[in-house]
Amino acid sequence: GQTYLFDVGEGTQRQLGFTRIWPSSINKIFITHMHGDHVFGLVPLILEIQVAAKLHLDATRGRTKRPSDGPPTLEIYGPPGLYNYINMGIALTCSKINYLNVEVIELVGGRNERGPKAQGGKRNIFLAHYPEIEMPRVRRSYLQRNEGQVWIIDK
Repeated sequence: GQTYLFDVGEGTQRQLGFTRIWPSSINKIFITHMHGDHVFGLVPLILEIQVAAKLHLDATRGRTKRPSDGPPTLEIYGPPGLYNYINMGIALTCSKINYLNVEVIELVGGRNERGPKAQGGKRNIFLAHYPEIEMPRVRRSYLQRNEGQVWIIDK
């Protein structure tokens, strides 16, 4: 099966502890917008999913004759800027992603992509030129809306 999670505010890990959902079962995370109550729990949850992936790899090592498919992949969908938000959070906490592949898919072409107008009518800072932070095992791709003005996640 597939487990999807929508928005990861602070306290999401705690709330998951009250459910039957294991963090390692989460395949896709969707972030609706970049407000703190929707993203402040994202980096800690990614790191928790990584710990679960490492424990699974360690537990199955030597028990199977077929070679491992490698670390699992977590797909995270959201607005422009999400990739750098995740990488900045990982970098500033001196964390590393070693046992999990993270694919960040930034959804482009949305009606709010320009973001709120700041003084002087500046555009969303995540669409302007800014320094990139890259992390091993964290990749970014873009998903454009189709002619029907929707994003198709699974084909």
